[in-house]
Amino acid sequence: MNEVVDGQANVPTGSPTRLYVIAALGCFILAGIIWGVSQPEERTGPPVEQRPPSSGGPVESPHGQDDPALSAKIDELRVSVGSGNASTDDILLLANLLYDQGARTSSAEPFAEASVLYEQYLLADPENPDARTDYAFTLFRIGEIDRAIEQLLRIRRSHPDHQNSAFNLAIMYKEKDMPDSVLHYMGITAEIDSTTRTGQAALEVLRAYSGAH
Repeated sequence: MNEVVDGQANVPTGSPTRLYVIAALGCFILAGIIWGVSQPEERTGPPVEQRPPSSGGPVESPHGQDDPALSAKIDELRVSVGSGNASTDDILLLANLLYDQGARTSSAEPFAEASVLYEQYLLADPENPDARTDYAFTLFRIGEIDRAIEQLLRIRRSHPDHQNSAFNLAIMYKEKDMPDSVLHYMGITAEIDSTTRTGQAALEVLRAYSGAH
């Protein structure tokens, strides 16, 4: 079955080596996307205040902590959203916090809740590529991979230099066993900016494939 990349048919080579390498890189890729996509600088919305460093250590974002204050903030935002009094920024912030909670706990439930909130937010701000990429990833995590791909392709059409959408597409196509498309979007990710952490992760995948092919 032909793969389709950016609207053009791409005939798979059927190479056993290619399939083996992509399969072997699966764990690396999936770990990379959770790490790459969830970076705070890629998010839109009011940041949660960070704790000051203790004992000279680095500042850590509460996104990655089981913090009672963070849980209380989530509950507060839920009440505000549920009452219809939340601003669009508050809706996005709650979606982001739930996304992070899902990534931290490996639970689908926060992603399912975040997905509804991202969809609500995007009605007000449909051209936000970061929010739409996060929305796509929540769809992916709740098993709606084809819908996730549709959202990411929409970003690619309007924001071709958006790196995380390209990297996410590589992950989606890995799940669909479409190795040519995986390599295509890893290449685009690296071409957009090879100096970012996401770009470096894509380069590692491409180098591993080139070394084994």
